[in-house]
Amino acid sequence: MLCESCQKFDATVHQVQIEYLAGGQPNVREEHLCAQCAQAKGLHMAAPSGQNYPEIVQKLSKSLLAPFQQSTPEQASPDTTSEPCPECGWTERDFRQTSRFGCPHDYEHFSEFVEEVLERIHGYTEHASSDRESRIEQLRGELDAAILAEDYESAARLRDAIRELDTALENSDEPA
Repeated sequence: MLCESCQKFDATVHQVQIEYLAGGQPNVREEHLCAQCAQAKGLHMAAPSGQNYPEIVQKLSKSLLAPFQQSTPEQASPDTTSEPCPECGWTERDFRQTSRFGCPHDYEHFSEFVEEVLERIHGYTEHASSDRESRIEQLRGELDAAILAEDYESAARLRDAIRELDTALENSDEPA
């Protein structure tokens, strides 16, 4: 396919724009351009050297951390000005800018911030250490839903199942 603009070179840049009209109907417009014409139009083009995975991961992690980043000093929370790590000197601000910690001690030193980030990314901050614990958490959620729905018969069954699993878990943790 030739470039739609110059009609000389192969089209290597393909842009699709979708605009929604007043009635909600999509208006799809496609452009197929060579690299030179795309650059002349100011279209962003990927680096020809291939994928830069570390850069992609860094951008992704920055987007996940965006809600925790402060745009102005006036908005800075007390956590942003926390003490630097005594081992490496890394600060929370360094982490926010690079999405990396300076040393293994930072996980403990910035534990509150790490917990916030994990909560945002995963929805929870603790790793279930066994299938039983995961099942118990699931049953507790079902129990809460049954109580809210005033389905007390199901709630009683769920309560008993949770007790049974709790007992089994406690017995398995005891030394033999």
